[in-house]
Amino acid sequence: MFDCVLPTRNARNGQLFTSRGRLSIRNARFRDDPLPPDPDCPCSTCRSTSRAYLRHLHLAGEMSAATLMSVHNLFFYVTP
Repeated sequence: MFDCVLPTRNARNGQLFTSRGRLSIRNARFRDDPLPPDPDCPCSTCRSTSRAYLRHLHLAGEMSAATLMSVHNLFFYVTP
């Protein structure tokens, strides 16, 4: 995992890694989705943020979207 940019780069581009496969937060189907990015994940992003809110932040160009999604992707990568 040392020096790997994949989790953060994908997060900045709106992609989340989940236990059910890759999720592109840009998809319109997430506009009103109240579920967390990955319902099976205990990270801080999944405990406090919905897919709809992440989509809104991402499309609005908010850096907090990239931060929240990076936290999730990094957690996903380092958790066995």
